[in-house]
Amino acid sequence: MKQTQSERILKYLNKGGSLTVLKALKLFGCYALSQRVGELRREGFPIGTRMVKLRNGKWVAKYTWMANVPASGSWKATRGILALNIDMAEKIIVQLA
Repeated sequence: MKQTQSERILKYLNKGGSLTVLKALKLFGCYALSQRVGELRREGFPIGTRMVKLRNGKWVAKYTWMANVPASGSWKATRGILALNIDMAEKIIVQLA
């Protein structure tokens, strides 16, 4: 049976990989990475978002597995903090820098 995009993305992130939209498109043919990540988060998987600045000055979301956060109820309790809205993440990163 063929794996879904979400299953392949989950496996990739769980093995320590990180994904941007462009990388997900190249590896998995996924045009809607944020939607797939949202589905996985709703299932309780600890996927974090970090905004990274590209060489051209644009900001993009980079998704990673949050290794120190278990995929359980405790993740769900903190998910709102770790899974930041992409628009807000840039502002927070600037404030932390």
